[in-house]
Amino acid sequence: NPKFLKMLYCTTQTVLGGYYTAQIGDSGSCGNTHLAAEIGLTLPAFMATSDPVFAQLMYRFNGRSAKGLRYPDTYKDPSRLEKDVEKIIQTHGELNLESALHSGYGLMALRKNNRDFWMYAGSTSGHGHSDGLNLGLTAYGLNMMPELGYPKHTGPEHNRIQWVSSTISHNTVVVDAQAQLRSQDRGLPLHFDDAGFVRIMDADKRKVYPQTDIYRRTVVMVDVDDTVSYGVDFFRVRGGKEH
Repeated sequence: NPKFLKMLYCTTQTVLGGYYTAQIGDSGSCGNTHLAAEIGLTLPAFMATSDPVFAQLMYRFNGRSAKGLRYPDTYKDPSRLEKDVEKIIQTHGELNLESALHSGYGLMALRKNNRDFWMYAGSTSGHGHSDGLNLGLTAYGLNMMPELGYPKHTGPEHNRIQWVSSTISHNTVVVDAQAQLRSQDRGLPLHFDDAGFVRIMDADKRKVYPQTDIYRRTVVMVDVDDTVSYGVDFFRVRGGKEH
């Protein structure tokens, strides 16, 4: 079932830099490089699809090693998983995701080896934060622009409401000293291109502020060489008095 398969793949598409999951809303903690999945969830996906990406994820979860990986005990040869994963890594290499636009979820990511720019234009309701068009940067093994993640205190606690979950603590634009409206709106992707040494992602999410008719971010990633890239960030806002 295609929809069921998409659910299996969702944990792979939010991986950044190959070593942590995008901190969106109440997820993770400040500055962490945690992968929000585990072998217990990835192994059944691998058994059902035989897709190498799940073997690569298991290899990464297991400390960049296949040692000790096992199929369920009901399998004829549980220890064979170690050899199967090692063979896939030798053939396909380690996890190396390409740039991706997931408009239904609201995530855009420009990826190059182990350096990524990502932007979130998805739902901000529920456990989301007021952070439409939030920007993240991953490079050289670090979460360079970390989010605060899951709040230290939950409920109507002042620090959570006014800071952690509010717009001001995120890498986006605040209009008129107000927090963005919470909504299920996914924003509108306008451009996405991953061809050549210049990449671009561009989206508008004007509904987060009722006084704006443009609330748009464009991020351009320019490769200098195999290890260095520049990011150029354009943020356009029309409406409101203070930005």
